Formats: sequence, C-alpha cells, structure tokens
Amino acid sequence: MRQVKVLDVTIPVKGDPETLTIAPSSQALISANYEIRGSAIVLRVPDNDRADGEIDVFIQQVNGNLENLRQEVARCDGQVMGAVQQKAQRRKAEIEDDNRRDQIRLF
Repeated sequence: MRQVKVLDVTIPVKGDPETLTIAPSSQALISANYEIRGSAIVLRVPDNDRADGEIDVFIQQVNGNLENLRQEVARCDGQVMGAVQQKAQRRKAEIEDDNRRDQIRLF
C-alpha cells in the first residue's frame, strides 16, 4: 500500500467561519478535504507538485461562494424591506380607516 504525504494548510477566516456552511443558490461545489477549526479552515491536500494549485482553487471557490452569498443576502434584504414597508403602509391605511369610522360612531 502506497502512502501519500499530505499537507494540512491552515487558512485564517475573517468573520464567522460557519458562514462557509451556508450554500448560496449558485455555488461552486467544493470537493476538497477541509474542516472548520475555530476561526480557521484546515485544508488537507496531497503533498505534490499540484498542492499550490489546489490551495488556490479552493480559496477561489470559497471566495466565489461567499460573494454569491453576499449578493443573495443583499437582494433578499431589499425584497424583505420592500415587503415590510408595503405591509406597514397597508396596516397604516387600515388604522386610519378604522379611526375615521370610529369618529362617527356615537358610543
């Protein structure tokens, strides 16, 4: 049985590393062997001539997925705020209608 040497590469993460577990609707499927440890990602790659390239691809894929997630959150925030404002305006109109109706009641 041939043993393959591997490198454990620790990549520090700014922010919450658990964000990496959230998948945007459009994403690169990452097949690399990695785990989240505290505030870092530990990537395991074979110790060969392709190691640097595999690390670079992994970082590009993670950054791309995070950018897609940022864009989706920004779109959702705008949509949610718009929906909240519409609901608030409808409710305000209902309250104003109720107040007008209540002013003409004699009880």
